[in-house]
Amino acid sequence: MEQMGIEQWALVVAIAVLAALIQSGIGFGFSLVAVPLLLKTDLTMPETVALTIMASMVQRLMLVRSLRDEAHIRKNAPYMLAAIMGIPLGVWCLQLISGESKECIRQGVGALILLMIVVQYSIRIQPRAVVSRSWGMGACFLSGYLGGLANVGGPPLVLWILAHQWNTRRIRVTPAVISLSFVPLQCGLLWFFNGSSIILAMAIGLGLFPAMWLGHKGGLWIGNKFNVKILRFVIVGMLIGMSLWFITEPMF
Repeated sequence: MEQMGIEQWALVVAIAVLAALIQSGIGFGFSLVAVPLLLKTDLTMPETVALTIMASMVQRLMLVRSLRDEAHIRKNAPYMLAAIMGIPLGVWCLQLISGESKECIRQGVGALILLMIVVQYSIRIQPRAVVSRSWGMGACFLSGYLGGLANVGGPPLVLWILAHQWNTRRIRVTPAVISLSFVPLQCGLLWFFNGSSIILAMAIGLGLFPAMWLGHKGGLWIGNKFNVKILRFVIVGMLIGMSLWFITEPMF
């Protein structure tokens, strides 16, 4: 991290703006975009996860504040607990892969993102008035695991959320409410396993607040201005292309 030049730091800021814009626009996707792109810089996998946790935390807090009338924190408390329980397993797996080459990690992250997108769009979910709590608990546990592994816990939450007959504001804010609950444990475990370099990455993530604010405002405008279905289609297409790029890049 100390050897990164101005160009790479400018790239980090640009990635933060783009990821925050997408997150505020559709309610998820910050780390799905940011993690594989940040791995193109000199950041290690643990540093990338730590930076995106803090940067996305700022953005998620802004989103919850903007849509607080649909946050329903008390109703979401059991699901927050389930997500927290998945964090230690995810962080432990992160330590196992952190010694691998960055090319291998990028391929793995790309494959993981592609798999989650395929699962999300191959399962046709019909919104209903009542959804089984066990489904929600399982989805949130998996979200916590993926959050600890690579801070990409959004897709399992989205699958569960889309099964509800909720308005678009609640759909957008619920992933932020639940994922914010496991940030303290994520940070504590990352610091325990990785030490001072993680503290620096977290501080840099917080320092990206201006970039996050800019992307957040743009995302709110886009989310309120354009058809959500079209917006999601474009973003998912971008994620698929990016995933395929990271999977195949080392081959060429």
